[in-house]
Amino acid sequence: QYYSKEIQPNLVAQIDAIAQKLNITTYVFFLTCWQILLWRLTQNTDLIIGTASNGRNYEELQYSLGILSKYLPLYCRFEEEHE
Repeated sequence: QYYSKEIQPNLVAQIDAIAQKLNITTYVFFLTCWQILLWRLTQNTDLIIGTASNGRNYEELQYSLGILSKYLPLYCRFEEEHE
């Protein structure tokens, strides 16, 4: 089961501008949003999220499968700010 949501072009442009300003990719931006959403839904301050990395530095290898794929666990710890 999955959920799909189309993002309007003007919002995509704003997200791209934010990512560029922060010197990150849009992939990292959305991965961070995903981590925050999971934290809010689960109230779990320690999360480990798996992400796939293709490990390909050369365009010729872009569509290769198998041993070049890597799955990386990303650890994240959230803390609420108290004022």
